[in-house]
Amino acid sequence: METTSQSQSNLCPHQRLVTWFLSLPLASLKPRILFSFRLSASVCLALFITYWLELQNSFWAATTAAIVCQPNLGASLQKGRYRVLGTIIGAIAIVTCLAFFAQQRNTVILLLSLWCGLCGCAVVMLRNYASYAAGLSGITATIIFADAISDPTTAFFLALTRVGEICIGIGAAALVALLTENAAAARQLSNTLESTTNQLIRGFGDSLDPAHANADQTVIRHDIVRSLGLLRNQVDAAVGESSYLHSRRGNMRLTLEHLLAALVGWRNIDHLGSADEDQIHEAKAKAHRMVTDLDGVRSKSDHTTFARTCRTALAELECSEHECPGAQIVTDGLIEIIRFLEATGDCQALLGVEGSPAREGRFWLPLAMDPLPILLAGLRVFAAVLLTSIFWVETAWSIGQFCIVFAAIATLVFASFGDEARALSLDYSTGASLMVAVGGVIYFAILPALNSYPELLSVLMIFLAVVGFMQAGKWHSVIFLAMSVCCLPILGIGNPPVYNATNYFNLSSAILVGSVFGTVMFAVFPTISPLVRERRLIARSQSDLRAMLRDTTPISPLRWIRAHAASLCALPPGSSDAQFTELVAISAASRSISRLRRQMASYSELSTLQCTFEDLAEGKLLKAEQGIKQMDELAASPAISAPRTTSIHVRAELRVLLDIIKAHGSLFRPDFAVSQNHP
Repeated sequence: METTSQSQSNLCPHQRLVTWFLSLPLASLKPRILFSFRLSASVCLALFITYWLELQNSFWAATTAAIVCQPNLGASLQKGRYRVLGTIIGAIAIVTCLAFFAQQRNTVILLLSLWCGLCGCAVVMLRNYASYAAGLSGITATIIFADAISDPTTAFFLALTRVGEICIGIGAAALVALLTENAAAARQLSNTLESTTNQLIRGFGDSLDPAHANADQTVIRHDIVRSLGLLRNQVDAAVGESSYLHSRRGNMRLTLEHLLAALVGWRNIDHLGSADEDQIHEAKAKAHRMVTDLDGVRSKSDHTTFARTCRTALAELECSEHECPGAQIVTDGLIEIIRFLEATGDCQALLGVEGSPAREGRFWLPLAMDPLPILLAGLRVFAAVLLTSIFWVETAWSIGQFCIVFAAIATLVFASFGDEARALSLDYSTGASLMVAVGGVIYFAILPALNSYPELLSVLMIFLAVVGFMQAGKWHSVIFLAMSVCCLPILGIGNPPVYNATNYFNLSSAILVGSVFGTVMFAVFPTISPLVRERRLIARSQSDLRAMLRDTTPISPLRWIRAHAASLCALPPGSSDAQFTELVAISAASRSISRLRRQMASYSELSTLQCTFEDLAEGKLLKAEQGIKQMDELAASPAISAPRTTSIHVRAELRVLLDIIKAHGSLFRPDFAVSQNHP
């Protein structure tokens, strides 16, 4: 259902103006024109404020505005807050180093390199606005170091000045983004949710339809899994875009949790065997009718009514009883599907004009499924800063400390780009080189002829508008990103402006050398290939599964969701269906083990399951299968003290676990990581 028309009445006047502009013809050019205006306005606003405050090195504020101004909208408020926090933390770190080791330059250089390396680790480990903040923290530290190292006694005053300039740049970019905002992140999230929901309903319905009984829905299911990471990023962007959505972030994150649970439930239904075939067919037919009816309600009513209808269906299903575990598996999977549909309706209501009561928010701490890319990113930034510093010291270059700043920028900005980082860093160096040439023309031929400050701003705005238009395109956009970042430092626009050929060539050379050092580091410390990453990820997930089998502590649903959502989002986009199948199977096994553990804590007859779990962790599959079958017989007998409905649920989880052992037995073998997951 379309929410765009409903949300128009909630837009502010300036947002309506932007929306009207985007409704004009030439659809492919509108976002690029809008971004070119945003970039030039952000940089010139930052420059104007620093001139008005009579700050000497005004180009740092303008450069920061260019760094934080990106073609994609979303998370404007959140990014601004986190970037200011990252700036302050970076300033505190470098001022502390300079205060304790004012007379020990080499020690300060080593500590600066270590700090930038930690920031590089954080850029990869964190997400979205927190990742930006970590990168800006390292960049801030190098900027203050470059200015204060010649006289460390002035470090505190310079830090206040630089932090102020950087915060002005952040504030200018955030203000322009807010004024040109048109709820783009909310619309993107709404569209992605709509597409994902359509895929899930269509695929799940085909799985239940006897006419499509032999069709393999694995590809559709894995396409939805691939969208999980995109949805998570879009939720973060929408939450940062609106204070109202920020207050309802728990509702949106619950939607992602229910999506993963729905995919696992769907997978379990697809893998049902032929036992209790009549009862399973009956349960599937009922589930198919219910999903079809809900889809009809979804297409004809508003989101709030649809969510209410889903809650009514859930109440009916949760009270239903079954005679066989297979039918219970179908019902459990259907419950998870409807929970996701209900959460989706609730989320879509938030993105429109209907609104929804706030649900409990869950703060997702960063979860590193594979520490190697994180450590490699930190080592790359550390080496870039350290080697550039050594180059500066050995050459005694008077302005060489600025190489360190741009080496840090080149490595920190692209640290989280994975496989594309090396090519992007090469484009960045190309853009810096191009800016040196173009900047020479502007610096020597145009700027000295200007007679007033408005003329200067006009020239910069025209130039940045052209660069921004190209940056928002698809052809080597990073080349133009580098030009926008390096523009103000290369031109050296201060207060007052001073035009000197020696200064220009010194500063432009330092920027170019630093950018090249950063690019070289991506060749010296290349990113891990997708094949190796997916192998390591599956090996880590398999190792966690075995650890879970040995641990007698019941696993909370939140921990299960976080761990497996992180592993699925971490898979490279080009991974094959086989890798997704293995990870979803591990997720299903983990969930069944978690549910069985909670039942084991309540009924002593189930305690012998721990021996079966330990056999499974050791790779004794035949013995584990026998133990599961014996426990299934026990749960089916009157001897167990558990209620009949509980016994059916236990048998359903045992059946899911037995199916996973038969279909993916290698995941439980101790030698799996060595034989399958290392080249």
